[in-house]
Amino acid sequence: MLWSVLFTIGGSCMTFEVLKLSGMCAELGRFLRLFGAWPPAALALVVILFCKVFTEFADNSCVVHAMLPEIARLSVASEVHPHYLMLAATLASSLPCHLVTGTPANAMVSQYVHIPPWRMLSAGVGPMVIASVVPWFTVSIWSKAVWADVSSYPPWAREHII
Repeated sequence: MLWSVLFTIGGSCMTFEVLKLSGMCAELGRFLRLFGAWPPAALALVVILFCKVFTEFADNSCVVHAMLPEIARLSVASEVHPHYLMLAATLASSLPCHLVTGTPANAMVSQYVHIPPWRMLSAGVGPMVIASVVPWFTVSIWSKAVWADVSSYPPWAREHII
């Protein structure tokens, strides 16, 4: 493995750690709370698109680590089941398609096959759309089949108002 792969992944992890320490993640959480009055399905789509954009520029595990606490605060503020929005964010962040910084697998493939970034960017448009629609469909439809109470706000979330 080339050093550039390690530096790319380490740099994205450090970037999100600095964003957390500087309070920028809290500001991003405040931005997400602007959509708190929207219906849960629309709110899930906003969270999915928000995480998809960040995942294309930073490692997916770093994005999830930095943004899940803010998404939990959003779900408490909008009285949506926390599992609903956090599942949406996790699924959306686990499908990076465009750039080498999205996941170590993208970086390794790009380095091994010598794919230029502009080719990865153009080839990732279709998978990006699919990777946004499928998690939204999964969260909106299948989560209700898996968790019967995901449509209701749980009492344990009321106790932990942030």
